[in-house]
Amino acid sequence: MTASRKRYENKIVLVTGGATGIGKITSTAFAREGATVVFTDLSADHGPTFEAQLREQGWQARFVQSDVTDPGQSERLVADIAQQHGRLDVAVNNAGGILAPDELGTGVHDTLEEGWDKNIALNLSGVFLGMKYQIRQMLKQGGGAIVNTGSIAGLIVDVDFTSLSYSTAKAGMIHMSKWAAVMYAKNHIRVNVVAPAAVATEATKAFLSDEMKSFLAGQSPMQRMSEPEEIANATLWLCSDEAYGVTGVTLPVDGGIAAK
Repeated sequence: MTASRKRYENKIVLVTGGATGIGKITSTAFAREGATVVFTDLSADHGPTFEAQLREQGWQARFVQSDVTDPGQSERLVADIAQQHGRLDVAVNNAGGILAPDELGTGVHDTLEEGWDKNIALNLSGVFLGMKYQIRQMLKQGGGAIVNTGSIAGLIVDVDFTSLSYSTAKAGMIHMSKWAAVMYAKNHIRVNVVAPAAVATEATKAFLSDEMKSFLAGQSPMQRMSEPEEIANATLWLCSDEAYGVTGVTLPVDGGIAAK
């Protein structure tokens, strides 16, 4: 009796920001499903060790240190994947982040320009640069799937919890993803967004106070924070052939917060 075929067998998958947090869980899920996973991170603190852990499982994985906000590095990353693996079937633009409060300000009137620029560069321009070169490769090969990791901050307004620049960057990224989905649908390139709320990553559990974790859980109608595996599962489905008719969608994985 032959083993069942894995969903991503013989597929080449890129996950940016893939060495920690949601990205790490997503990289693991793709590798477990048979993909050859190329994952990136800004620093080399965690990538090599994580690559070794994946390979010990008999899975195909490769770490590349790369800065998503650098156009040259974004271009070289995709060129390297195409050269080594021949194609790029799936791209998950997961790299992003939230700045410290002292870099942001509280509203439009006191938003710091430096914090604004950093948030836009990391959470919007970094995704644009990734998509630019990923789509170029996918046009050459006749198709592909892209999922961008967004946030419910790009869907709803919560002035007490998210900054102007972060919310604006995520909202812009969501609209950019829809635009690309419509533009490239005829080329068999699908573009979707997964939009989490607060996620119980290793870092979140380690560094947030119990009071803050309780507060975040209380924002959800389900009275819980999302788990990183839930974000990964949504991403894998959107990138799979099972979701071939789905493009231009923003899927909240937030316990119902965006529905309130």
